[in-house]
Amino acid sequence: LDRRYVILTYTTEFDRVHYPLPLTRNDDALTTPDAMRQTITRMGTEIEALRKRIGVDKELRHQNEVLRERVQRLESCVGVAPPSHYASDGTEWLRAECARLQRENADLEAAISRMRVEVAEIEQGATTRDPNAEEASEKVVEG
Repeated sequence: LDRRYVILTYTTEFDRVHYPLPLTRNDDALTTPDAMRQTITRMGTEIEALRKRIGVDKELRHQNEVLRERVQRLESCVGVAPPSHYASDGTEWLRAECARLQRENADLEAAISRMRVEVAEIEQGATTRDPNAEEASEKVVEG
C-alpha cells in the first residue's frame, strides 16, 4: 500500500479546497525524491505560465467590456442602436450608417451650394437695378 498523491490546492477568496490526485505506481520519474522535486518544479513553472495566460485573458476581457460600454454610450448619445438583424458587434451597421450620413452630408452641401448661387443671383439683381426706377414704379402705382 505504497501510494503517492499530489495534493492540488484550489484557493478562492472564501474557500480552500484540496484535491488529492493519485500517482500511478509505474511512474518511474516519481520514484526518487530528486525526480519528484524536478516534477514539482516543472509543474510550478507550468502553473505560473497558466496564471500569466489567465491574467492576459482577464485583461482582454476587461478591455472588451470597456469597449462595449463605450459603444453603448456612443449609441445612446446618437440616439440610435443597430437593429437586431445586424451582426452582434454592430460593425456592419456602423458602416451602413456612416455611408448614409456621408450621402446626407453631400446632399446638404449641394443644397447649400445651390442656395449660395441663388443668394448671389439675388444680390446681383439688386445691385444692377436703378434705385430711382424703384421710386418711379412706386409713384406710378400710387398715382
